[in-house]
Amino acid sequence: MKRAFLDLLGFLTVLPAGMPERLEDVAGRMYLFPVVGGLLGLLAGFSTRLFTLFLPTTISSALGFFVLLSLTGFHHLDGLLDFGDALLFRGPMDRRIEVLHDTTTGVGGFAIGGFVTGIGVLAAYEFTSAAGNPVILFAAAETMAKTALVMAAGLGDPAFEGMGSVFTGVLKKSRWQPLAAAIIAGLLTAPAFGLKALILLATSFFSALFFVLASKRLIGGVSGDVFGALNETTRTLSMLVMLWMLS
Repeated sequence: MKRAFLDLLGFLTVLPAGMPERLEDVAGRMYLFPVVGGLLGLLAGFSTRLFTLFLPTTISSALGFFVLLSLTGFHHLDGLLDFGDALLFRGPMDRRIEVLHDTTTGVGGFAIGGFVTGIGVLAAYEFTSAAGNPVILFAAAETMAKTALVMAAGLGDPAFEGMGSVFTGVLKKSRWQPLAAAIIAGLLTAPAFGLKALILLATSFFSALFFVLASKRLIGGVSGDVFGALNETTRTLSMLVMLWMLS
């Protein structure tokens, strides 16, 4: 189990845990993604809390968000940028897939990536200003973001051969994983939110469902970039929901 968790850390983060030998091994433990998300959120939240001792809340929130993106190596953000370009492209599906794979980032990627990230930073600032503690926000939001990945892998079909197809293929044989991930995410967030944690789980589920349906229409199924876009979007949506619950 220790080696399995280190494989997840090596795959999902830039922490020196070592890279897994096979993606199938990571996919087989995907139900533990929420635990890794919670850990990353805690690190970002405590960093934000530390920053607030020396800097204004606005700057601290932005730096905390940057810490979280840095811990993941910006891989999910890169997926959001690619997905944004594909989303705004007008043309046949095969050309849209080519746009998705293009290493350059167009105006669609910058616009959607900037909007989702910017709203997330503002939500972190508002929550920190109101509650005074960003740790819960970052930890819960990243937990739900990683839970959405497990749900999407269980619900979706691969758009093409690649990383996404490995995860969807494994989860087709272990359909219990999304439910297990949801239970783990609920247990991790219930101490802070009680029954309202179910609202966060619903946010994660419907975000995953939306991306599965949208990507099916756009590129024929889910892919690694779709997972990245889903992670970033679900994190921001979860932050907005928590901000609403705080009001």
